Amino acid sequence: MYSTKNRSSLITQFNLLTISLIVISSLAIAIHAIFDEKRDNYQELISDGLSLLTIIAQNCEDGIYTEDQNSLQSLTGSIFSNENTAYVAILNKKRRKIIFQQNEPELTIPADFKRNLRHPKSQVAYGEYVDANTAKTYIDLLVPVISKNKISDPLFTEQSSGYKPQIIGYVQLGMTKANLEDRIQKMVLSTLIFTTFMIAIGSFVTLMISSKIAGVLRKISDVAMDISKGNLEHHLEVTGKDELTDLSHAFNLMIKQLKNYRQDQEKYQHSLENRSYELQKARDNAIESLRKADEAIRAKSQFVANMSHEIRTPM
Repeated sequence: MYSTKNRSSLITQFNLLTISLIVISSLAIAIHAIFDEKRDNYQELISDGLSLLTIIAQNCEDGIYTEDQNSLQSLTGSIFSNENTAYVAILNKKRRKIIFQQNEPELTIPADFKRNLRHPKSQVAYGEYVDANTAKTYIDLLVPVISKNKISDPLFTEQSSGYKPQIIGYVQLGMTKANLEDRIQKMVLSTLIFTTFMIAIGSFVTLMISSKIAGVLRKISDVAMDISKGNLEHHLEVTGKDELTDLSHAFNLMIKQLKNYRQDQEKYQHSLENRSYELQKARDNAIESLRKADEAIRAKSQFVANMSHEIRTPM
């Protein structure tokens, strides 16, 4: 006999597989979106820093030549309107600080810092470092200031024709990653909430569909068990326009055909019983007729014998 004690439910396996796929797909999409957002925000931060560096580098040449701190400070003061700007420094050719401005008093500018990254479309070198005092991560960008002044005196035409641009100083800019990290954290939180919501919706829909399938299959299983015991008085009531409805209609048609087959069998059995009764009755009648004929023959024989005896015996 078939045992259902240790069987593994097909619906349970379907639910586990579908929900697992939903979870894996949702998490993969969420992780991909988070990494894309992080990369785009990082590139945007670098682009902002590059734009600020370009503006300062193009306008600080005279200030570096004269080491005029006031003009350089007025030039760099406006860049702190950008919330990501942490510090700015203008260095001379020997990388000695001419000015240094920062928006956090405890912040220290990295003096000897290896910038192992280069911007593909500019001469900007940059890299990340963690400040020991603030424990925050910064992106340090460094761009050389190229001299553009040429000698225009006709007396020095020969000398000016041999002019070559040269580095006269550097602009160093620090961009904090705190705002970037805050945006990423908020984005991660919102993505996780949305992903959890989508997983919950997907799981709920999966359970609803599987519950419907399981209900129909359970009905069919119960009806099949009753049919195996000889009870054909069943009719599945399933509404819808899906494969389960088709299966239920096919099962009802099978039950109807089995009923018709049983009725035909009963009619045939009844006709066989009637035929058997008629044959038995005919047999009994034949036997009775044979018995009566046999008695008649014996009586006739007895009568003939008696007549013969009387004829042979004289009076």
